[in-house]
Amino acid sequence: MRTVVHESHTGADFGGSRYLSKGAGCIVDQIYIDVRVKPEQRPYVVVGDNSIVSGSYVFERGVGKITIGDGSSIGGGSLLICSQDDGIAIGSHVMLSWNVTVIDSNAHSLNPDIRKMDAYAWKLGLETGQIGAYKDWGNVSSKPIVIEDQVWVGFGSAILKGVTIGKGAVVAAGSVVTKDVPPYVIVGGTRRGLSVTSRVKDGRGTRRFLRCREIPITKNC
Repeated sequence: MRTVVHESHTGADFGGSRYLSKGAGCIVDQIYIDVRVKPEQRPYVVVGDNSIVSGSYVFERGVGKITIGDGSSIGGGSLLICSQDDGIAIGSHVMLSWNVTVIDSNAHSLNPDIRKMDAYAWKLGLETGQIGAYKDWGNVSSKPIVIEDQVWVGFGSAILKGVTIGKGAVVAAGSVVTKDVPPYVIVGGTRRGLSVTSRVKDGRGTRRFLRCREIPITKNC
């Protein structure tokens, strides 16, 4: 039996030499950019001044852009996956801890009759060195993600498609964020949804507290 392993392909960029644009004072630490379909000679990841970036950046369909502002940090083991034209926007002075996932699509169709072909399409892409080229994205929902300035996302969290996280918000470790997060709140994952525990200091230095409440998770298809 033959095992096919592809460590590299046409759109793979180990270290950011081809698809990364970085500002002054930016530190790049073990970054991997993967443009899976029809890679273009352009920056897919754009980073501002004095930021520290690690992790993997995947462009499933060869479209869109991931932007990161000034003075931000992306932790090791983080995975950012872009599959739509409007991309993923991360503001300035943002901290994404290690092993954070940011994904702007469902990744697969919710229709099992369509989804059943995805594993074969992936196998075919590995065998031909054209990863992602055979997948049908026509029935996969995707929406842009915005993480505003001064947000802190704890380790092991997942930010899903269509979400905006407001300025100064904190997302507790291990949370799954499926809905927008207001500015200057602390949220943490529960079985029912995200619990808003308090407000944090805003730009005026005031501190305001809220009663705990639930942001229910609704279908986001």
